[in-house]
Amino acid sequence: MSNNSAKAAAALALTLSACLAGGAHGQEAPPPDGVPGRCYGRVQLAPATVREGAGRVLVSPARVERRRVPAHDVWTVRRTLVGLGPPVRVAVPAVWRLETRRTLLAPARVVWRRKAQPGFAYDVPRPGVQALEPTGEVLCRVVQPARWRVEHRRVLLRPARVELRPGRPLYRIERVRTRVAARVELVRIPAVWRETAGLARVQARAGWAEVLCQGAVTPAFLARVQASLLARGYDPGAPDGAARAETFAALRRFQHDRGLGEGQLTVETARALGLL
Repeated sequence: MSNNSAKAAAALALTLSACLAGGAHGQEAPPPDGVPGRCYGRVQLAPATVREGAGRVLVSPARVERRRVPAHDVWTVRRTLVGLGPPVRVAVPAVWRLETRRTLLAPARVVWRRKAQPGFAYDVPRPGVQALEPTGEVLCRVVQPARWRVEHRRVLLRPARVELRPGRPLYRIERVRTRVAARVELVRIPAVWRETAGLARVQARAGWAEVLCQGAVTPAFLARVQASLLARGYDPGAPDGAARAETFAALRRFQHDRGLGEGQLTVETARALGLL
């Protein structure tokens, strides 16, 4: 591989944007989410197109104007506490508690209780046994429950009383005038658009994308890029690692067909070529 090819491949990271995008970009703010140790470049995310149907034409772009606000008076309402009204007598009702008391009148005990049941007569008399006529009297041992007397009464916890409470607060309502000095303020004026019919031109859209740093683009890596483009039906020229216009044109066609950012050898493009 010649020395000229090696130098051209080593400078690919610096010259690829100018070759594909047609010139250097203006001063742009760096990407806000950049990762240390990585490189980023401005790429064309969407090319300029012409769209049929209704469109919008920019009449005046958005801008910020400086406007002078003259001195003026501002009126406000202010409340000032001046005191309390006359005391108020409030009747507070009594507080009661309901209590229940049980008094034992007779404790529980076990007693005999008589019960009457029908008697049974012998149908067949037995020899030598004198038949006794049943009386029908039966004694049962039962538990007689205790007897209680339940009383309900109310216990006074706090008697009714009359309290002297402070009166309502009294305020003085007054209108206060405040003088605001003249000042200069910034006013954001939105853009003005005009609706049009027919063909509408959609402007190209650019943005930041992660690119391969200069040291990563070697002649051997550029040869792999050319071979991958050639395998996918794009003609980058001979896969010899030399930086040439045919390689840049084939790379841009590949990026355009795949919807990738155009104008730089981005990391996303290298992954789509199967190189990372």
